[in-house]
Amino acid sequence: MGLSPDQLIAATGDGKGKTVEYITFGLQFEYQVALVDDIKAAADKAGVKLNIIDGKGDPTLQVTQVLDAVTKQPDAILINPVVSTLLVAGVKRANKANIPVFIMENAPREGKYSATLISTTWLAVPWGQDV
Repeated sequence: MGLSPDQLIAATGDGKGKTVEYITFGLQFEYQVALVDDIKAAADKAGVKLNIIDGKGDPTLQVTQVLDAVTKQPDAILINPVVSTLLVAGVKRANKANIPVFIMENAPREGKYSATLISTTWLAVPWGQDV
């Protein structure tokens, strides 16, 4: 069983003053723009500062973006992977820095992340829970 974005926000408390680095799959895709708009609206409602980083559909660029996001020390990182296996180093670096990582749909096989977000059903599935 998953949580809606509003339920997830309610479960994690007030987001005021929190910062999230959001690395998108790529804003050249219409469905990605719609997804980003929904996430932006949920972040605004929660009082979260959301920094949106365009992954441009480029897996190599996204690796650099994730590593860069960790250096900014956000309260959380949200990633919609182009190729999840390439993001293992970035996820592990965020783990070492105690930054929660939320993965959308395509989770890497290594590293720890707080939840998998499934955009097709708009659910957030807590780590370790079957869908």
